[in-house]
Amino acid sequence: MNLLSLMCCNFYINSGRDTIPENTTTDDLDQAAAQLAQSFEQSGDKSQIALAIQLWEKVLELIPDDHVSRPRMLNNLSNGYRLRFLHLGELDDIETAIVTIRQAVELTLDDHPQKPDMLNNLGAAYVAKFDHLGQLSDIDTAIVALSQAMEITDGHAGRSNNLGSAYFARFLHLGELNDLESAILAFKQAVELTPNDHPSKPARLNNIGTAHVLRFESLGNHCDIESAIVTLKQAVEITPDGHFSKPWSLMSLGRAYQCRFDHLEKQEADIESAIIALKHAVELTPDSHPLKPGRLNNLSSAYESKSSCLGGLDDIESSILTLEQAIALSPEDHAQNAGMLTNLGNVYQSKFSHSQNIADLDSALLSFQKASFQSTGKPFFQLQAAVYWSTLCSTPSMALKAYTRFFELIPRVVWLGQTIGHRYKEVARIGNTIGTAVATAISVGDLPLAIEWLEEGRSIIWGQIHQLRSPFTHLYDQHPEIAKQLQTVAQALDHAGTLPNQDIFGSMDKSKGAGLEKEAQSHRELARKYENLIRQIQSLPGFSSFLKAKPFSELASAAANGHVVILNVHVTCCDALVLCPSGDIIHVPLPNFSKDQARKLQEKLISSLQKNNVRIEHDDDEAKRLKTKNQGANNDHLASILASLWTNVVQPIWSNIEAKLPEKSQDNIPRITWCASGPFSFLPLHAAGIYTGPIDKYINISDFVVSSYTTTLRALIDATQKQRSVRVPSVLIVSQPATPGYPNLPGTLEEAKVIEKYTGSAKHLMHDEATTEAVIQDMDTHDIVHFACHGIQDFQDPLDSAFVLYDQKLKLKTLMSLSLKNAQLAFLSACETATGDEKLPEEAVHLAASMLAIGYPSVVATLWSIGDKEAPYVADKFYEKILVNCVSSRERKQSLSSAYALHEATKSLREEVGVVNFIKWVPFIHFGA
Repeated sequence: MNLLSLMCCNFYINSGRDTIPENTTTDDLDQAAAQLAQSFEQSGDKSQIALAIQLWEKVLELIPDDHVSRPRMLNNLSNGYRLRFLHLGELDDIETAIVTIRQAVELTLDDHPQKPDMLNNLGAAYVAKFDHLGQLSDIDTAIVALSQAMEITDGHAGRSNNLGSAYFARFLHLGELNDLESAILAFKQAVELTPNDHPSKPARLNNIGTAHVLRFESLGNHCDIESAIVTLKQAVEITPDGHFSKPWSLMSLGRAYQCRFDHLEKQEADIESAIIALKHAVELTPDSHPLKPGRLNNLSSAYESKSSCLGGLDDIESSILTLEQAIALSPEDHAQNAGMLTNLGNVYQSKFSHSQNIADLDSALLSFQKASFQSTGKPFFQLQAAVYWSTLCSTPSMALKAYTRFFELIPRVVWLGQTIGHRYKEVARIGNTIGTAVATAISVGDLPLAIEWLEEGRSIIWGQIHQLRSPFTHLYDQHPEIAKQLQTVAQALDHAGTLPNQDIFGSMDKSKGAGLEKEAQSHRELARKYENLIRQIQSLPGFSSFLKAKPFSELASAAANGHVVILNVHVTCCDALVLCPSGDIIHVPLPNFSKDQARKLQEKLISSLQKNNVRIEHDDDEAKRLKTKNQGANNDHLASILASLWTNVVQPIWSNIEAKLPEKSQDNIPRITWCASGPFSFLPLHAAGIYTGPIDKYINISDFVVSSYTTTLRALIDATQKQRSVRVPSVLIVSQPATPGYPNLPGTLEEAKVIEKYTGSAKHLMHDEATTEAVIQDMDTHDIVHFACHGIQDFQDPLDSAFVLYDQKLKLKTLMSLSLKNAQLAFLSACETATGDEKLPEEAVHLAASMLAIGYPSVVATLWSIGDKEAPYVADKFYEKILVNCVSSRERKQSLSSAYALHEATKSLREEVGVVNFIKWVPFIHFGA
């Protein structure tokens, strides 16, 4: 088609006529449009892509709906809209591109040779939309379409490259290394399939080089960053000047140099090379290009890196000016804005450290504040910005606003659409801020808010599991249809969350990888459905607070049966908030205790236990780790730990509440429930006391109160509500005196006998009868379960903590998937059932917490390994109180709960072994009601 004909086409289109120049076919128009689109890629002339789109639209007007070429023309028109979006960033263009290509896909038979191209273009359109808005559903849809295209015709360079780009984009959002590995595999295939003289070779080299940079940042392998720089230099060298991909390659190379500078030897040549490459990329990118803000952001980051290392104020100024230009050019709804605003805040903060000008600090605060309220992009960036905002507030009252935003963002960061394992990784990144926020609320005197925040920030994962398992009774009464929908989705989401993390692309089994990818996408879609249903329900009259965080007015009921002591740890202070049965809150400052002291006591406790072979850190020889030897116990170390807890923590609390507790009598000892956070979670508060000097001068908190623990106030409220009177409870005993591959536990035989002594109807699973399947099945039909076996805390993966049964481990991740209706009491006479994970102090990742979560309102557990003699002794004394009194008097059973029974049992054990033999009696603790 000649230029004159093309001009005629333009005239006829603009004049609104339905005819086209004589001797001009629709194929001619299609070819002309394609030439214009190609020219636009080189020149950036917006009129060319506008005319190309008009020509394709004219073609579709002229051909019948059932014309054989209609799908192909729809595909071409979609590509035109997508191309314009990529260069100009108008959201309407990508929406139109997706609608159009969907029509093309639907009109094309599965065995048509053009079907893979259309699926590929559908995926590419969704990737482009995701890059702009950051909505996970878009990138999931893209990966499905691109994978389908690859399944039809494997070994296609362009499609492999697009699939890699989709996985790479999702990695940037979710941080899942599986996505990065699969992106690298796809990019590698694309590069290998692309000839050296192919025009797309530079772009594909750029993609794999960039992926290697990200893998270096994630895993720290030096080979990745060196490989990235070599590859990206090659991409730059073979890209002709004036080619549209030249700035892209330059930007990637600059990022690689900066990454090597930031993480390795701080060679000035690297950061100078980075700035040169990034400046060149920016200069080659017009302001109207949608990638200009991102490239300016990268250049700003390089200036900031140079300044932080070499101290140049000029570089800080350059960084600020560049970032402000980037933000001004970026659309308001773009996913990159939260990150850029956070970067701007950090640079202004750096400038303040040089200038001491309060205006710079104000600018930093404002940037962080704006970043935290962005509606698109990666939620963690917004949460991080809220934390930075809080640190710059001049008064605690101002900081409350930042912390309020922080707590609002937690559910988006610790998202139900991820597996529990992934969510725990996110929790580990935010835990330290909880204590700071609570301390701020305490400092302004808002004690109810402090308790609400502690509740929101502790045991987040258990709270999510509990929410998914709620019966929704009130909703069923009022709106049964939507209640049924919610319960169905919640049950499916609960199941999806407890599935194990798997290496989707760790093997070449493509069918397995596709299946796992489908599972992951289904999980995220369930989370979106669940959130949409919650929003619908909250819009109904009377349900505005449905499944929202409980206010203090509801949390206060946790103290109905006794005072609850809530402990908060912060870098500069520690506090106790005592929740009274009256609903009052008593604030007890702990000025002589700190987070650092708590950690030192925790380390001292672990060291003391290790020296006595009671607890040994994770070892390849698990049998060695599980040995229990009490020889040579250093009681002085433990006595000093317990004395410090008494003097600095427990005694100040006791002196503030002693007068408010019921009068102690032989049959009525006041009860305290400890709700600890941070390092407090690992310390034996229930045994605090003074154990030096004459024995009649010893002080022990258990002389004054019965102690229990709870992971959260919610858990305690639920446990109290679940408790019921059982005339003669059914008992399941699970014992393993000789587990294959583990040391024998002969004391478990005696343990089972003493329990059977008090009930003739107990079911006893032992040896090969105690398989995971049998135990899980019987747990659902018995009121009480007693585990007398090895229990282990896995320090590498806390979700692999387990009871060691005959055939395999009954792991924490498996227990999390259970929901028991008849459960009343779990006695975990096993090693380390309430130890927890030191990396997740706020989450109570241990077997005792799991038993509470799956339905047991009362749990007896152990902080460390227990001896073969002590376990049967405590069990005997405990069940004597529980089972004999249960049979003889229902009223007596109510007053002698499991907490009181354990109190009496450990008291007898202290008298038997000696008070200072802490190793033997301190580990027994009670959780729940």
